Amino acid sequence: GVVIVKGKKPKRKPRAETAEAYAARLAWTSKANAKATAAFRDFGKIPPIGNRKRKSAARKSFRVFCETYLPATFSKPWGPDHLVVIDRLERAVRLGGLFAVAMPRGSGKTSLTEAAALWAVLFGFRRFVVLIGATERHAESLLASIAMELETNELLLADFPAICFPIRKLEGSPLRRLLCLERRVSLSLTNKEIHLPWIQGA
Repeated sequence: GVVIVKGKKPKRKPRAETAEAYAARLAWTSKANAKATAAFRDFGKIPPIGNRKRKSAARKSFRVFCETYLPATFSKPWGPDHLVVIDRLERAVRLGGLFAVAMPRGSGKTSLTEAAALWAVLFGFRRFVVLIGATERHAESLLASIAMELETNELLLADFPAICFPIRKLEGSPLRRLLCLERRVSLSLTNKEIHLPWIQGA
């Protein structure tokens, strides 16, 4: 007799991919990955300014800026020495100049200096601000304090969205490259330098 055994059909051997087809598939995959990555990095439109009146008042007065945007830092009443320093810092930021002041330890000299640097760059009074500490480590801590405000302060985010919103989108990664409506945003936050974002028309 004849015994017939039913088995699976043999698999067809796949055709060898041509060099042209491989190159085309590689290009398509690379383009698709780049598009997906760009979409992930593109944070879209900058939110509108939260309160223009509040921001305008802070632009006119360094003291108002401190009281409005840094209430946790400057929670105690100002003393006469504080008001003198605030006035001198404001004039130095707006007009330039040098001054020296002696105040007791813990009286707020460092906090006022950090706030003045922040006020100067957020409103564009100064393009470049250099913070000098007693040591390199101290200077880095000053910079870190300012960076923390830019990353976490909700009022600054509301009224300075063109600066703080992209910084939030870094999500703690200083090397992450961001896009705003397909335009590259240049910014960086490191322990040596803070390069604020600039977005045309924002």
